[in-house]
Amino acid sequence: MNTQLRQQAITATRLRKSDGEKVVRGGIDLSVPRTPDARDGLPARSWGLLRARQANLRLHLEHFGGQSATAALPTTTWAGPRDATWARFTDALGIPATPAVGERVEVNAPDAPALAGTVAEAAPWRIALVLDQPAPGTAILAVEGDGEQVQVSIWSYLYGTEGAAAAARDEPLWQQWLTERALTTG
Repeated sequence: MNTQLRQQAITATRLRKSDGEKVVRGGIDLSVPRTPDARDGLPARSWGLLRARQANLRLHLEHFGGQSATAALPTTTWAGPRDATWARFTDALGIPATPAVGERVEVNAPDAPALAGTVAEAAPWRIALVLDQPAPGTAILAVEGDGEQVQVSIWSYLYGTEGAAAAARDEPLWQQWLTERALTTG
């Protein structure tokens, strides 16, 4: 994390304690230098969530600094394993499973709310987007965890009054969409 982004992250995530201030984000002390692969003994799911939150914070600061977002965080449990679930998830959304950074993706599922934007980060099980639909914002589409059950999520952080209205409208629709596709077997 570059120095300016690190300072903004520290400013944005302070937790006051009786013995002074300690900078934390997702339970991790950001004031201690870390190697890129340091996991601090976290389980894989927690590390994945932390990485997704860091990606979202970076995108917020780069594209929407100083603005407030309305979050929509639908998540549900699907049958694993993660790789097979990612393939089912992206196929159901009508988006590529391995888009390139800079590529525009648009959800093409006929029964899903609008969601479209430019890929800012991509991993084998996660995509971070800078959105233009349903409103300006960011989104993280992810399948997290290992084993027979994994968490599938479509997190979005939408800006402005248009974003607040879209988040309120679309969060229950996305939750229903995810729940209806939650398979009980792999």
